[in-house]
Amino acid sequence: MLFKGKINKDNEELQLDKLLGFFSSEKYMEAIDLLIDSMKHKNSISSKAEEALQMILGEVLRKGAKQATTNEEYRKMKYYGECAIKISTTIKLPPPIEALGWYIKGAGAGLLGNYDEAIECFDKVVEIGPNGATVCEALKDKGTLLYDLGDYSGALECANKALAAIQSESDKEAVRNFEVGVEKLIKKCRSKI
Repeated sequence: MLFKGKINKDNEELQLDKLLGFFSSEKYMEAIDLLIDSMKHKNSISSKAEEALQMILGEVLRKGAKQATTNEEYRKMKYYGECAIKISTTIKLPPPIEALGWYIKGAGAGLLGNYDEAIECFDKVVEIGPNGATVCEALKDKGTLLYDLGDYSGALECANKALAAIQSESDKEAVRNFEVGVEKLIKKCRSKI
């Protein structure tokens, strides 16, 4: 462990400086381990620690969601997802953060050709919920994987669930773009069934 002992008011600032230093140096695992260790010794999360956590998870999302083109980048996506899951399950964060971690891990696994693992991750996203963009993307991506594996009925079912779930989103342009992609998947599925 990077830090042993209890976190108190005097050394919390030092811990946060250390955490942000790791984050700035892209030493995400060290930052995550320090954050988890810090949270284990606190009854509640301070607002500064919560801000640091949100920043790290934002980076996880940004890095994980980018268009990866190499196996190394796919492995990083999976790693970032695992980090988000580790944080959210260790310090009991809200379900959307844990769902995001599972989604990113699943996307990385799928891109690496680990389809069963990816599908399990996407199922976990849907199980965790609540409905939202991450659930919609997980359903769409699971549908795409099922299509590629020849399960056209399963792919169609996922695509229809994704369309139903996206209706609750407020960003209408994003909704329409998502719908166009899912409708293409539905068309492809119907042509195979």
